[in-house]
Amino acid sequence: MVSVDFTNKLKNKKIMKKIATKFAFQCKPCSMKVIFGMSLCLLAFVAYNNYAFAANDATLSFAGTPATVNVGDTFTITANENPGTNANIRAVDIFIQFDPAIFQLNSITNNVAAFNTEMANNIPPTTAAGTASFGTARLGGIALVGAQDVATFSFTALAEGADSAISFTNGTAIWDSGVNVTAPGGLNGAEITVLNAGGSNPPVLTQVTPVPHPTSDSTPDYTFTSDQDGDITYGGACSGSTPDTVVASVPKTITFNSLPDAVYDDCTIRVTAASTDFNTLSVNSFRVDTAAPDTSIT
Repeated sequence: MVSVDFTNKLKNKKIMKKIATKFAFQCKPCSMKVIFGMSLCLLAFVAYNNYAFAANDATLSFAGTPATVNVGDTFTITANENPGTNANIRAVDIFIQFDPAIFQLNSITNNVAAFNTEMANNIPPTTAAGTASFGTARLGGIALVGAQDVATFSFTALAEGADSAISFTNGTAIWDSGVNVTAPGGLNGAEITVLNAGGSNPPVLTQVTPVPHPTSDSTPDYTFTSDQDGDITYGGACSGSTPDTVVASVPKTITFNSLPDAVYDDCTIRVTAASTDFNTLSVNSFRVDTAAPDTSIT
């Protein structure tokens, strides 16, 4: 009788080869039922052998994360997997969550040098706001050695926020030979502070006349002042005439482009001075409701 040592993978492979060869020569008259049963045993052994040599100590982290960015900046962070003691990482699934009022996810780029087959790449609006999913695998080739970059995520900062999180969520996993080897607590997201101004002398922006709330005007006005001349750009769900400028200390009234009926709480106005210093003003929250009121008497 041949004994199997579950602690020696190389020895086990040689043993199973001997078993398979011996079985093939000695069992020619065996029924298909017996052969099928033996095949299932072999498959079960291989699966157990892979599982026995996988360890739950792999981690996934965002690398190259900036501590701070400014509103309007585009930045990248990279998901990096560390295999721990595992020697055959073949796939990574990533699910993330973030505040869509603060960050806009622009793209996810696979690191094809390590993982040659992208399996999924879903970002808003394909996914729910503030979520994304990504999957990649290494098909064929030699096993990866050491930590590897998995994918690069490109974001744009939309609004001010302290320690705003970009987190890995349920479903995120690192796979070795079909086994999830992610360590408990091994998913390390990012925290980024978004500042509302840039440069050493950003313009000071002050609201003068807010957008009425609610308003029946689908192209509402908004008035503000700046203590410096500058160029105007828009953020969030609102847009306006471009190019446009503001003159220092002179109230500036802008008219937003047509807005459908909804609540707007993420509109911003950014003024960039000649020195390239800038600041961002958050427009007050407002609701556009152009539907005529029901005046009928019942």
